[in-house]
Amino acid sequence: MKLNNVEVLCTKIEAKTNKDGGNYLLIDLLDIGSGDSFNIMSKNIEFMSKLKAMTKYKVTLNLASSRYGLRLDLETVNDELGSI
Repeated sequence: MKLNNVEVLCTKIEAKTNKDGGNYLLIDLLDIGSGDSFNIMSKNIEFMSKLKAMTKYKVTLNLASSRYGLRLDLETVNDELGSI
């Protein structure tokens, strides 16, 4: 299920490297409407240049069901709404 134009606050973005040498990002988002916090792991390194800590954004999220439970992915960053 695609969630369009969700207002979130990016609280932290961190670049990591796995044991095989692959790079990924850990992104902490806070949903402004509900107050829920999400930790998202993304292999899309381009988000590092689009996201800044403690800044509000409108994003598109993808919620999918897998055999291990629900998975939330960050698809696109639509608009920057300013920092707090």
